[in-house]
Amino acid sequence: MKKLILALAVTIGLTSCSEDTYYINSEVSNKEVTLSTQGLISSTTDTFSSNGYQTLSTTADYVHNIPNAFKAYFVSKETKGQYVEGQVVKVVDVVTGDNSFIIPELEYDIYVTNYTKGGETESYAWYTWDNIIAQLPDGSDELYLFATTVIDYKEVDSGEVTLENHYSAVMISDNEFVTGSPLHYTSGQEYTQANTDWYLKYIRTDNTNTGIPIYINGHSSTTYTLDRPIEANKIYKYTIDGNVQDNDGGGLTVVVEAFDDEEEEVIEVL
Repeated sequence: MKKLILALAVTIGLTSCSEDTYYINSEVSNKEVTLSTQGLISSTTDTFSSNGYQTLSTTADYVHNIPNAFKAYFVSKETKGQYVEGQVVKVVDVVTGDNSFIIPELEYDIYVTNYTKGGETESYAWYTWDNIIAQLPDGSDELYLFATTVIDYKEVDSGEVTLENHYSAVMISDNEFVTGSPLHYTSGQEYTQANTDWYLKYIRTDNTNTGIPIYINGHSSTTYTLDRPIEANKIYKYTIDGNVQDNDGGGLTVVVEAFDDEEEEVIEVL
């Protein structure tokens, strides 16, 4: 298990006037503390990962990359010494598992994520906004995890955060009926070619809202609109079946790989 050890130096201000020297010491002491990050991705090992220590997750035919490196943002919850409430006191790199570092003894709002947003400075702390999760992209080619907690490091020396996945993995079979990359309408992004069998998009919203370019003999439409409800932290696999003979369109097989069960659904393309 990797361990990250960082040090934060105490800043002592030095000023002089004539022959007198004044030492201005911070009212806030520093201490070595630990922060443990755990990944809450799933409860089984055959979809995403079952615990924070796994970096890969295997479905029957695709391996999803699960992040295991993040940034932790420590935002003061109090005004004390040279620190003010709402100030981003420290930003550190952390990994899944235990991390140790030196930090001022304050109470903190702590935010941990692998997502970065432009202009990320103390004056642009997007992760503190009321609609934090809404700041994550609607569609992405990689998973972004997020966690927040409150820890008072005046009272304790260690704490833990649990990273959560707010994305669904939507996978569309690249078979003979699909003629190109599907388009996620909400984000305006095309799906990536995950491998020779699947297109993939991680979607944060609660609906697939996807256009799939298709060609099915006898079917007039060249696009199938995939409009299905989805839930975060689940893998949805869709397969267009153009061989269905009891209607003039074809069929769509939907396999939902949840984290404690598996569901299968067939949808006809009308």
